[in-house]
Order: sequence, then C-alpha cells, then structure tokens
Amino acid sequence: MASEDGSQPLLDENGWDDIETAARTRVCDVQQLFSRHGQHAAEYLQKHGIARLGEFQAPDNLVFPAFERDPLLTLGRNSYNTDYERDWRRALASRGWTTRQRGGSFHDVAVEAYVVAIRGAARPDKDGLLQPLLKRWQRGQGSQAVFGLPAVQAVINWKWWTYCRKLLLVELAFFLVWFAALNTFTILFQDEDLSLSLSQLLATPRGKAEVGAQLLALVGMAPFLLLEVSTLAAYGWGWLDSYNLLDFSTYAIQIAITTLHLGRWKLKSSWMTVLPALQLILLVFRLQYFSQAFRQTRFAFLDTLKTVVRDMRFMFLYMLLVMWGFGSAFHVIFRRDQEQTEDFDTILHAFATMFEHQSALELKPMYSSKNPYAATSLALLWTFVMGMVLLNLLVAIVVNSLEKATEDADTKMLLSQARMIDELEATIPAWLERRNQHWFPEFVHVLRINPNKLDKVALDSPWEVEGIDGPHHPEQQQPEASSHAASSAQVTDQPPPSAGAPRTSAVPGPAASPTEVGVAAGVEQLQDAVAALRQQLEDQGRVLRRQLEEQGRLLRELAEEQRGRRPPAAGTAEE
Repeated sequence: MASEDGSQPLLDENGWDDIETAARTRVCDVQQLFSRHGQHAAEYLQKHGIARLGEFQAPDNLVFPAFERDPLLTLGRNSYNTDYERDWRRALASRGWTTRQRGGSFHDVAVEAYVVAIRGAARPDKDGLLQPLLKRWQRGQGSQAVFGLPAVQAVINWKWWTYCRKLLLVELAFFLVWFAALNTFTILFQDEDLSLSLSQLLATPRGKAEVGAQLLALVGMAPFLLLEVSTLAAYGWGWLDSYNLLDFSTYAIQIAITTLHLGRWKLKSSWMTVLPALQLILLVFRLQYFSQAFRQTRFAFLDTLKTVVRDMRFMFLYMLLVMWGFGSAFHVIFRRDQEQTEDFDTILHAFATMFEHQSALELKPMYSSKNPYAATSLALLWTFVMGMVLLNLLVAIVVNSLEKATEDADTKMLLSQARMIDELEATIPAWLERRNQHWFPEFVHVLRINPNKLDKVALDSPWEVEGIDGPHHPEQQQPEASSHAASSAQVTDQPPPSAGAPRTSAVPGPAASPTEVGVAAGVEQLQDAVAALRQQLEDQGRVLRRQLEEQGRLLRELAEEQRGRRPPAAGTAEE
C-alpha cells in the first residue's frame, strides 16, 4: 500500500489476477464498511471490494469499439449474482457502445466480469461510497490512491458515464454563457457615457445590450453558486480550500460589477476598471475545472502551478534578494546620473529594472554614465549571475516540478471526477433522484478485457532470435536442403581426382544457419563498402594532388615572370 501522501495506486494492473471469486467474497453495505473497518476501509476495499464472476469470449468487433472510451465498462444491477455473460453480451451488442462495428469479426477476445462487493456503493451523497472517501481524503486521513482501486474506480465509471458527464457538459455550457456575457459587457463598457442614468442608458441600444449581458452573466453564474452552497452545506467550512476561495471570489466580483454598473455607483473610479479585468483572468483559470475531468484534456493547470510554486519558492526568494542587491548597487553607481536615466534614480525603480531585465542589461547607458567601468563590469556580472546561472537553475526546478505534477495523471483524473460527481449529487433535487432510480443501483458490475490473453509482441529486439536478415520460416528450409542434396549428387558423379591432386570431400558440410548466413552476408557487404570508400578516397587524393601540383607550377611561372619584368633597385643585387 502506498504511503498516505503518495499517489500510487494501491492495486496495480497485476492485482486484478489476485481478486477473489464471487463465491468466496462476502458482501457488505457502505455503513458496515466504515463502521466495522474504520481507518482500514481502504485495505478492505483493496482485498474484498470487488469480486470476480467469471470469463467468456466475445467477438472482437464488439469488444474493442466498446472499450475505446474507457478501460472499464460498468452496468447497474440490483442483484449480486446474475447471468453475467447474457447481460454483457446484450450490452456489447447495444447501439450505445458499438456505434460503429469495423467489418466482421476476426477472432474472439477474452473478457472478465466482476462485481463491486459493496451493497449501495453507487448511492448518492453520504449513503454512497464516494462522499465518505472524499471526506477522509479532505481531512488528510487517506491518500488519493484509494480512488484508483478497482471497486472505487468502477463506481466512478458508472456514475460518470450514466449521468454526471452529461450534467457536467450542461454546466460547461452555463460557464461559457457566463464568460461570453462578461466579455461582451467589458467591450461595450469601454465607450459608455458614464454620466447617463440607468433609465437613460436603457433608452440606447448599447445600454440595453450592456444590461442584457450583465443579467446573462448572472444567469450563467447561478448554477455554480448553487453548487458551492450545496457542497458547503454537505461538507462544512472544511471544504474551503484555495480553489474554492477562488471560486467564491469570482461570484463576489461578478455581483459587485453588476451592482456598481446598474446602481451607477463609482463608475469613474478604478473599481470598474480593475474588477472586470480581474474577473476575466479568474474565469480563464476556472476553465481548468472542466478540463481535468476529461481524459483528452486532463492537464490540471492550477494543480501544476501549485506544485511548481511550492518547489521553486525558496529559489525564487533567493533570486529576489539577488535582484534587490544588484538594484541597490546600480542605484549607488548611478547616483550622479539620476537626471539622465530613470531606471536607477530610486531604489524601487532599480529593483523593477532588475526584475524586467533578468537575462541581460543594455550596455549603452553604462558607457555614458559617470562611472562607465564600474557600471559595465556590474552589468556583465549581472548577466552571468542571473542570466546564465540562476535562470537555468530555475528552469531545471520547473521541469522537475512538471514531472512530479504529471505523475499518476489517471488517479488524479479519477479524484477530480469523484469530486465533481459528489458536487453534482449534492445539487440534484430529491424529485429528480426519485425519478431516476436506475442511476443508483445496489450493485455495480464491471467488464474488463483480460490483458493476459491478448496477443503480445516483443518490440525491443524482434530479430534477435530469427536473424538479422528477417524472420525465418521453417517451410523455406526444404528447398535449401534439396539444393544441398543436388550439389552433393553433382560432386559424387564427378570423376575422381588424379593422383597427386588434393582430394576433396564429396560430402558437403553442415548447412549454415540463417543467422550465420546473415552475418556473413553483412560482413561481406561491409568489406565491399569499405573497399569502395578507400578506392574513392584514393582517387580523390590523386586528383587533388595533381591540382595542387598544377597550381604550384602556375604560381612559380607567374613569380618568375614578375621578377623578369621588375627592374633591379639601385644599390641592391639581383636575387
């Protein structure tokens, strides 16, 4: 089992082979699980949370399309033991999973049927399995790896594909309405006449569009505010973390923008400039709430940013101290040049300049300062310390943090899905739950492809056994053997050698293996290539030697001709 702060799954891929059969597994409900086992509930889920019903063969054109969206398939049933083969064959043949069947069936695939041995695990809210596990994880009493256990993963899979994914897409549509309405308002608000009253504003087409965008933004925000209030009522104030506080800040800012604009208060102040700009940035960050729950877009930006900031905080603090030290030094050196340059006239301007030019400083202001040598030397030292050393160290820390943040992405995606499912279930009204009782079956049945019975190909060294010339086929050995027999007969029918001549054996030696033949052929080809390359180099060397000799001869003739034309200088002897 992983540590409490680790994120490795408690049960790896090979653990599916160790799952007990349904006849040996005892069934318990959710209340018995947590009341009897308490802090060891995760261990019980690992060992007895899921049971194996059996295995059967199904056509590949039904199995593989059904498993494209997820490695598990789930069904909800109110009984523990069922005719699993009949139920799953009907499910695989349904149009919901096999929207396209690729040709005919080529072979059968072994699939395994399981059942979650926790009665009522798919029930909503506190009666189900997910909310108690989420509360334990929230209080730090368990690892997020528990959400990667087969039993918990099966419950998440069932709830996600049955109704929560559809509800989340509706929630995403409301968010896009909120974001688009806010952008529309900010664009229209840029050129608004702030002296108009609300009635005068509504008399203009621009004013009607602005007010409509404000109200539409509130409509898009309403479902999210309801989700937060319902979740807070279920979990208490302990549910509040940095992400939820960020969500609440977006609600408060949106309400403040609408109140100030419709109330015509402080329209000329900086509040109506800062708040819309801040809200646009926060909504962009909130978009990752949806991306982390889908397999195609499961990169959680805020979680990654949190990990990076936590790992680099001491390095970044040291870099700020270095910036402050160099900024103070430049402020002292440029104390007689404060009128000519504003970058270092105050200590704050100097620090801001250091922060802006982290890779290098412009040297032209250094040359024209009153202390050019000291300023230039300090600028070069800054480029080396910050631009070449510290920034590269910071990049290395960020890369290492990204690797840690992206570890166990599947488990983190399951945790995100579990949180979203619980938030949605806390908001679903009771009448909708009563109307859709099939959402919450007593037992969740699971289907999985047996990976031990799939065709496996070792791609690390595919020609290691067969020889480097390609795969060896036994049926190709017979013609080779017949050729050896023919050559043997030909040698036997020849007349015996004359006396004194060396006697050769009429029986051929053992046939070379394909590997030996391939190696010999490869060595021979390599020798031919080396010989050709040597001959080519020798030819090029001879041509180059002749060209150099010809150029040397021409230069000598030119030098002799120049000496013959030049008159000898007075008082000097001709060479």
